[in-house]
Amino acid sequence: MCLHEDLATRAREATGRVFAEIACTGYARCDLRVSRNGDLFMLDFNTDLGTFYPEPGSTDEILVSEPDGHVRFLEHHIDHAFRRTNQRPVGAA
Repeated sequence: MCLHEDLATRAREATGRVFAEIACTGYARCDLRVSRNGDLFMLDFNTDLGTFYPEPGSTDEILVSEPDGHVRFLEHHIDHAFRRTNQRPVGAA
């Protein structure tokens, strides 16, 4: 396993633990830093979207790099919200 794969795995595991520990549902973004020797540090865990503001927020900056990023982002989170509450969107069969 290369260093980058190990780092990605450790980042996913660390953020997953924090996400579960604070009973987060939906979206969160975390700020991570890595030391020269590979130690991973979590600086912040943000559950505020930081998107759709008049001045683009950090999430906007990420989403604009993806085709239909904002639309897919919203569809994904709306779908999961309905699944979490065992409901269907209005007008759904």
